[in-house]
Order: sequence, then C-alpha cells, then structure tokens
Amino acid sequence: MLKIAVLIFAIGALGGLFMATRVLRAQMAPWAISLLHAALGATGLVLQSNGNDYRPVFFVCGIAYVLALGVIQLLAPRLERADVEAVA
Repeated sequence: MLKIAVLIFAIGALGGLFMATRVLRAQMAPWAISLLHAALGATGLVLQSNGNDYRPVFFVCGIAYVLALGVIQLLAPRLERADVEAVA
C-alpha cells in the first residue's frame, strides 16, 4: 500500500512542478491541474494514514459524484439532446 501512496504523491508532485513553472513564467496555473494536484495529494494522505483501507477514498468519490450531479441538475434543469444535424 505504501508503494501506491508514494506513486500517487509522485504524480501529484509532477502536477505541482508543472504549476510552479507556469506561475514562475507569470502565467496562470490551469485549474484542472490544480484540482488534480489537490485530489492526488489528499488521496495519497488518506491511503498512507489508513493502511489498506480504500473505503474512505471511494466514499468521498461517491459523495462528490452525487453532489456534482445535483449541482448540474440545479444549474441546468432542462437539459436536452443537441440536434447536430440542424446545426450543420
């Protein structure tokens, strides 16, 4: 389990290095990389502290999925399929 936690930390660290290079060039860091960096760091910490227990990670991911689905429904309650043939 320690190997997996270290691998997750390493991937998150690469994202952090990429963000640092962008910021040092006076550019904004991409928000997707920032979120991925934070999520991988938190996941690595949870896996390292809990040993072989993946349940907290799956629980948080499940709650985040349901929450995101609810936010989409609140922001756009009447989503319809796009008519691609009419646009072309």
